[in-house]
Amino acid sequence: MAGIKRSTLPVLRFGRGTTEPSVAISENGQVRFNNAASAFAGDLTKIVIADFDAKTRAMKLLAVAAPPKGWSEDDCFELRQSQSKDGKVKGGKYISAASVWRLDEVGYDFKASGNQTFVPTIDATKHVLSFVVPKGALQAKPKQTRVKKEKAPVAKAAAASAGASDDIVIE
Repeated sequence: MAGIKRSTLPVLRFGRGTTEPSVAISENGQVRFNNAASAFAGDLTKIVIADFDAKTRAMKLLAVAAPPKGWSEDDCFELRQSQSKDGKVKGGKYISAASVWRLDEVGYDFKASGNQTFVPTIDATKHVLSFVVPKGALQAKPKQTRVKKEKAPVAKAAAASAGASDDIVIE
């Protein structure tokens, strides 16, 4: 046997944590960063699309504390923390960027592509994250529909309905 190298194994998830950063463009145009990828921003909450190379399709995102020179607050995207329906903080962060994908030079059809995940390149010291944006639409991944659990019927104690005693009789 030639051996199995750890570096050739698939990336594993441990509990709710991840071992590798990933960026996802959702079917509603949001850019979602998992916990490992959102670390590039540190405590910064503004994101600037610093560069988009139409030839290589590489998009470079820069996390900043204040808008760069020549930019205003309106030019920055707000990096938001993901929350569950009950308002609890959950892993990862996101920016709303649906209008970016519609630009002619970017031209990514996020609606037809569905949720897609990409591997980013991160420079945490400079707060830069970059990834390659495909042209047009990708083959949408099949949606996983969850079956709703039926509520279990509530059983009433026979003794309570009879009103005879508080003892439960097991036959």
